[in-house]
Amino acid sequence: MRILFLASEVASGTGGIRAFNRHLIDVLVAEGHAVSVVSMNDTGSCGATRFALYPCARWRPVRKFAFVAQACLQALLFRPDAIVCGHVNFLPVCGFLGAAFRILYLTVIHGLELQKLGPWKTAWLKGSKKIMAVSSFTKTRLLRFCAGYAEASVVVVGNTFDVERFNPAPKPAYLMEKLKIQEDQKVVLTVARLAKGEGYKGYDKVLLAMRRVVKEFPGVRYVIAGSGSDMPRMRKLIQDYQLRDCAILAGFVADREIPDYYNLCDVFVMPSTGEGFGIVFLEALACGKPVIAGNLDGSREALVDGELGILVNPHDTEELSEVITKVLRKDVDPRFLDGNFLRQSAIRHFGIERFREKIRKILSSKDAPVSPSKKDAPGIQVCRGADKTG
Repeated sequence: MRILFLASEVASGTGGIRAFNRHLIDVLVAEGHAVSVVSMNDTGSCGATRFALYPCARWRPVRKFAFVAQACLQALLFRPDAIVCGHVNFLPVCGFLGAAFRILYLTVIHGLELQKLGPWKTAWLKGSKKIMAVSSFTKTRLLRFCAGYAEASVVVVGNTFDVERFNPAPKPAYLMEKLKIQEDQKVVLTVARLAKGEGYKGYDKVLLAMRRVVKEFPGVRYVIAGSGSDMPRMRKLIQDYQLRDCAILAGFVADREIPDYYNLCDVFVMPSTGEGFGIVFLEALACGKPVIAGNLDGSREALVDGELGILVNPHDTEELSEVITKVLRKDVDPRFLDGNFLRQSAIRHFGIERFREKIRKILSSKDAPVSPSKKDAPGIQVCRGADKTG
């Protein structure tokens, strides 16, 4: 099958959407599909040789126009059997291509973007043959926003992670030196983009909870790995809470360093209230780290309803501080401190093979998102040429 994938990013960035896109593309290629990717925010190649990538951010002043033009060109030349809409912002393009070229499209929904749908995008979303939601939490929200859409056509695919990349390892000496952390100091970690629109991730709640944690662990350090427009507010909170010796704003973290940050910590904490799933939880678990998450959103599913980590009320900072303290003193269920159990359980529930099974079922089902006139077309070989970046 020929699949045209409209993506926000594949090669650049460090967020969960980029990771999801890359995993999905890898699975599609591994399943024998020819994949052509048009990316809004990439500027160049990601080193791939098995799918074609057309980055549009190199023409930043006109990248939206370039994106639409390239998507139309690929629909004309590549003649896809189906389109994967990687973000709701691309629904107008999918709607146009679907009508102009009679191509069915499938839409991926992560969660937060549902708040910015609007009536037109909602109508185009309803035009999706199928919708892939990263969690049951996101599916439930989607069906509220998209009333009337067939529930059976919304498939929960979960998320996955790079098993080879995220491994348990000793605390990295270079990071401890860089962040001025001593061997005997406990480290609490959050990995998140610090954007004003993403305060729902709860890093400010963790900061407030740390005021109590430091009373039992005076040398504890709270590291926030990530940057964004919310950093000035966080700096002020650190000053107001008198946590300058405890809190560390690490700023932007290069993609290659992220596994090292997980291995630096003694516990990973992100008590979010609106997370669609949270691939960071899987990455932390893969590194064998105890995880604390909120119990009100898709985080529950990443931790298998508390089987792989501790769930707390994300609004209750007293409860949060108590749980962080208990983990640091190792006064919790031993399985949450067993790095091998956490890693193997994460692989069992969310490894690439589980993810691949779900994608295979979607594309092989009788109502797969393939244009009716192309369902009986002969199989297509995988694209193995060099990246196309024109």
